Amino acid sequence: GQTAHVTDIRSHPGFDTVDGLNLAFDIALVGLDGADVAAWGSVMPAGSATTAPAAGTAATVVGFGESADGVGGGQRRSGTVAMSQYIGGEGPIGVLIPDAFIETVGVGAFNQYFCPGDAGGPLLDQGRVVGVASFRFEATCNAEGPAYYVNVARLSGWIDETLRAMDPKHNVPEPAPMLLVALALAAAQRARRAHATA
Repeated sequence: GQTAHVTDIRSHPGFDTVDGLNLAFDIALVGLDGADVAAWGSVMPAGSATTAPAAGTAATVVGFGESADGVGGGQRRSGTVAMSQYIGGEGPIGVLIPDAFIETVGVGAFNQYFCPGDAGGPLLDQGRVVGVASFRFEATCNAEGPAYYVNVARLSGWIDETLRAMDPKHNVPEPAPMLLVALALAAAQRARRAHATA
């Protein structure tokens, strides 16, 4: 229930090109007003990963989308998934990008896959954002089948460079809290706009 004004949005330049959208770069950074964020108090920022966890690692997913029965969008939920493997994606002019995505599968009795409204949400390992929810091949929210997250560690150089451009005081690799809390919001916003126009 806490909000902040957006001061800046920077999408990865490889996402929206003349050749179309490339999900291997489906990530953006959002700057939030420092005064607004300072009033939050209870929000603990998470850093972004610079190294990718091993396949098989259990991770936490967070989203604000629908529940598996198609209701309840807008409420924060979290669950646990296993990062089953890293898969490649297509880069410019058909070049393969190794480890572009983290494939996740559900763990336990409950469906923990992301649903409509969860795109752009974080995949967390040991308090760090390791992935950003991008896509699934399933037609319905509760269908079993893997979910795919953009591998954040692969884009850590762009993240650091962009943070420095957005905040000149940012001279260390650890991202500023006002930017971290919204690491994937622009990706989610793009997904909503794309869904609304589809």
